[in-house]
Amino acid sequence: ETMIYERIGAYLRRQLIKNYIVEENSFIEKCVQLDSLFQRDIVAFNQLNHSDFKPNFKPRKSMKILRLLLAKSQLPYEMFYIMGNVLQMVVSELSQHQNKEQREIDADQIAPYLSLVIIVTVAKVYKENIKLRKQRQAEMEEDPEEAV
Repeated sequence: ETMIYERIGAYLRRQLIKNYIVEENSFIEKCVQLDSLFQRDIVAFNQLNHSDFKPNFKPRKSMKILRLLLAKSQLPYEMFYIMGNVLQMVVSELSQHQNKEQREIDADQIAPYLSLVIIVTVAKVYKENIKLRKQRQAEMEEDPEEAV
């Protein structure tokens, strides 16, 4: 009877992991597509995102902070702390862009910019990970013992 429960548990874990991987890959793919739209056609991106970003407007500091969240945080409190910092930087960058004080920025203005920061950051991290994997694979092919 215990083995049956263990098998059921193992099966459920495998299915949950598979579902998570599918969801994550779908999210990354959407971010990469939206990032390329943002880079290629900002007018279409603005219509889709209900925003009014100008062509030279790019997330900088908020993107760097969000990269920490994607790369390093493993505990929930780290994620909330880093996400809080991302939101503070988003408000700061948005207020500079709109020539307003930070307290004048409301949630309706933050949402499209935060979406942009997430899209650009996820796409950039994904592209960098692909480059790193290719680099490691090339090193492994050259000298498998040295790459380890």
